[in-house]
Amino acid sequence: MNTCGNRFWLAALLALLITGCGESGESNGSGDTDSSTGDSSGSAGGGGSAPIADPQVPPGVYFTADDGISGYELWRSDGTSAGTTQIIDLYTGSGDSTPQEFIDMGEELLFVARTATTGYEWFRTDGTEAGTELVIDLRPGSGSGVSFNEKTVAVVGDQVFFIGSETSSNDELWVTDGTAAGTRQVRDIDGSVMTSSDPYDFAVLNDKLLFTADDGTHGKELWISDGTESGTLMLVDIYDGGSISSRVYGLTTIGGLVYFGAQADGDDREPWLTDGTVAGTRVIADIGPADSDPIEWTAFDGRVFFSASDATAGSYDSELWATDGTSMGTVKVKELNATGQGKPLELTVFNGQLVFAANDDSGDRELWVSDGTTAGTERLVEIGTGIDGAPIDLTVVGQTLFMRATGNSVVGEQLWKTDGTAAGTVQVRQINPSTAASLWDLTAYDDLLLFRADDGSNGRELWVSDGTEAGTVLVKDIDTSGSGEPKNLFAVQPSPDG
Repeated sequence: MNTCGNRFWLAALLALLITGCGESGESNGSGDTDSSTGDSSGSAGGGGSAPIADPQVPPGVYFTADDGISGYELWRSDGTSAGTTQIIDLYTGSGDSTPQEFIDMGEELLFVARTATTGYEWFRTDGTEAGTELVIDLRPGSGSGVSFNEKTVAVVGDQVFFIGSETSSNDELWVTDGTAAGTRQVRDIDGSVMTSSDPYDFAVLNDKLLFTADDGTHGKELWISDGTESGTLMLVDIYDGGSISSRVYGLTTIGGLVYFGAQADGDDREPWLTDGTVAGTRVIADIGPADSDPIEWTAFDGRVFFSASDATAGSYDSELWATDGTSMGTVKVKELNATGQGKPLELTVFNGQLVFAANDDSGDRELWVSDGTTAGTERLVEIGTGIDGAPIDLTVVGQTLFMRATGNSVVGEQLWKTDGTAAGTVQVRQINPSTAASLWDLTAYDDLLLFRADDGSNGRELWVSDGTEAGTVLVKDIDTSGSGEPKNLFAVQPSPDG
């Protein structure tokens, strides 16, 4: 769908109109129009016309749901019942197209789905039924040309990197700009149409993609790509020993660096970082006598925090660590659980604190906070009474941190929130009066939280919360005879200027 021509003529028309108005309007002599006209500076275009904003796909939460008739298809919601509608039935009849892996490209969304005549391929939508179409069928027939999960799709500039294949046995690195002509294989890394290099763990660093891949010679190692065949190469063979893999994993971009775990020859799996160069790829620290297995890389207060173990082999004990990128500056923040592993997960920066879930000395899994110091790292509150609070899916919406958590064994998991204090950590609403609410896909949209829940009467449907009990309500009963099962929620935020 080509909008370039329309935008050109629209720009020309606006410039003509504004120029005409300028013949009767007063100038302030600075190149700006008089403030009484309401116009702003006309530095663009030479004729006093303001730049035209790039079009945006309609804001809202895009997701997959089943109305009991069409199967799992593409929907959109603005958080109201009237504004929650099915966009299109791609897999006509009761078949499931199951849209997922949404990518916001500005004017359009890209997503992966299937139809009755295709496997999983790239589609695009402008938010309307007429504007939703197949980009390209990489693998004609029922086979899927796109392999996907959250670790194998990444946007670099105006291109989307993904794992694609035109056959059943050759998953390699591809890119698309959302057009058929702009969809191509970047490089056949392992050089064989019968095997795959299995690219994985995508991370964007400046204008390049870092990822792991196996070229059939060096094992699974760290690679880099600028989107061209010649610019796609192994960055460094971390485990320099033939086909033995360095077990690279968890690539996470923070600032101008990518942090990850890896194993060099003669060493265990430890924390590493890279700036995208060979010389700038190095181990940060040797934390313990066995694999430290660092995960959950999170920037906070000038350092990078993560979960790792310094225990001996066979007694893994993950606790909260922090690093400034040097060996001397890599320290354990606190032993959260003195009798076992603290296992800090869901590290989330919120209201000037690092909030996370972890196990305390009794083994209870509860909500913790840290200011980055040992003394300032403590359990915030005991959510669960006689049971693990087990907070999960920490999601920031403005000045509220939402989560799934369990207050007691009778009602099970419900929607909770915190403002970062013990007193401000409360259950938002007991959505299901008799059992767990089956919460899923907590998603921030504007100043609201959208999610899936089961109230015990309508099945698993789309809900919304503004953080209050009264404002936590069912959005729409999508399948009135069962469960609409909304999933794969993806928010396109409203533009700041409305």
